[in-house]
Amino acid sequence: MTDAAETTPTVADLLARARVYVESSHAKQTLEAYAADGKHFTTWCDEHKRRSLPAAPEMIICYLVETTDSYRLATLDRRLASISSYHCSGTSWRSSGGATIRRRGPEARSGARRAPHRCSAG
Repeated sequence: MTDAAETTPTVADLLARARVYVESSHAKQTLEAYAADGKHFTTWCDEHKRRSLPAAPEMIICYLVETTDSYRLATLDRRLASISSYHCSGTSWRSSGGATIRRRGPEARSGARRAPHRCSAG
């Protein structure tokens, strides 16, 4: 019989495995775009003296409304996805990566609308 402590992975081991999943779940360009989106959102929050992580839902709405006239819908959609991803992963904006581990299915690539992602953080 083995000791449970010997077979139970450490938090550090689990985080290392999660990092590998994250890094392989999206293209490098997507991870770079998410990091740039996070920096943009953090800058906006700093200018408005608000916290970016965790951000209040009202602040995310205000951010999107304020940037609507300056960016295309696809950009805003990606920024919202990156904000959601960082909140669900608990990853710092300033790190590289932080994309959600969940892979998007073929319906997302075809442009079909999908239900909003809900994480179980908290």
